[in-house]
Amino acid sequence: MDTSTTVRVEPALTVSTLRAAIDCAREGWAITRVMSYQVHDDLKDGRLVGVLEDFQSAPLPVCLVFPHSRRPSAKLMAFIDLASERLATALVK
Repeated sequence: MDTSTTVRVEPALTVSTLRAAIDCAREGWAITRVMSYQVHDDLKDGRLVGVLEDFQSAPLPVCLVFPHSRRPSAKLMAFIDLASERLATALVK
């Protein structure tokens, strides 16, 4: 038996960036759907609270990719190292 429910939502506020959506949520003007790592500190510090947590999507993997056909530059490797470390820390929390 299918127990899913569909709710159509008409937005009263539309923004063009993720940062603006999070800022609006912090101010209490809206709710937004974002990846947990994007608001981890806000949730931890109580600036935001989770809603509809029983309906969360399954976790998604994060991948950093680059063309294999050429040797990666030192800048690219430095970025990958930094991003991997920060994402690993943020996603484990």
